[in-house]
Amino acid sequence: MNVQPWLALLSQKKTISQPVLCLTSTVYPLLFCSKLISYIQKNLNQPIVQLHLADHELDQLKAQLEMEFLGQQVLYWLHSFDDLPNKKRDEWFSYLHTYKGPHQIVFFSQIVPHTISSSWETVQIPEHADKLLCITILSWFNNNARYGLEFIEKLYQFEAHIPIDTAVLLVRYAVLSGANQEQFFTELLHKIIEPSNSLFSLSQAFFGKSKQQFFRKWSQVSDYYVPQFWISFWSEQLWRAYAYARLSKNGKHAEAKKINYRLPFSYLNHDWRRYSLAELQRAHNFLYEVDFSLKNGGDSFTLDLFISKFLSGSFA
Repeated sequence: MNVQPWLALLSQKKTISQPVLCLTSTVYPLLFCSKLISYIQKNLNQPIVQLHLADHELDQLKAQLEMEFLGQQVLYWLHSFDDLPNKKRDEWFSYLHTYKGPHQIVFFSQIVPHTISSSWETVQIPEHADKLLCITILSWFNNNARYGLEFIEKLYQFEAHIPIDTAVLLVRYAVLSGANQEQFFTELLHKIIEPSNSLFSLSQAFFGKSKQQFFRKWSQVSDYYVPQFWISFWSEQLWRAYAYARLSKNGKHAEAKKINYRLPFSYLNHDWRRYSLAELQRAHNFLYEVDFSLKNGGDSFTLDLFISKFLSGSFA
């Protein structure tokens, strides 16, 4: 089951339905799991015992996991499951496959057995949190919901693909900042996340010389970064574009693939053929002059001049 419908059921039923809950993802979302356990403890009114598996052998824990005390059901959170040696991890899988209670066991594992017991619930946690999941995480904090929702709306205008642990961190910022969000978005957000899709599509419009598309995206992201960042960004883009074009023109396609990181697909597929090496070199040299000017008290409008000259073909 995906995490969002499972969280919805959890909030309605106020209980975990199965004796064994396996959380899984491609990477371990530490902050998300930590906040989820806190949420369960607070809202489900269920005692939680956290066990570090590296400190215990399975045989030592069986009695604890199988003994009921005064009719109280305990939720056991098993830490570091994926850090176990393969043999011990397989022993735990075999044991959990037949576990029926009386308590509930929750653990995270990147690896899930092909055959899963009917007493298991497996919940898939995504690598990235969408807006709905981010709003759900906000509800776990139980305060400043109004300003938190405004924060999340702004956040997903900036970047649509946010790693799930980063989303937890940013929601915490939303709760702390309250109504004072403007400074966070202008000065801090770009230090926490890079708008990968925004920068990728911006670069695609740049090398495609799609002026209308470029300036629409430029107006959305340009103010999130200082001019020095943009000089570094465009400088790297041009350097990689030059090297990729030069190697490709010489038939060295395997070597070209090694340096195509962050270049847009449209450039790699066909736009590189539209450029002479001299044009890319002149554009890079002009950007070097912009950098020199800014470091010596020049005006940041020279960066806009660079963009205008490139999109109009003045370096060709």
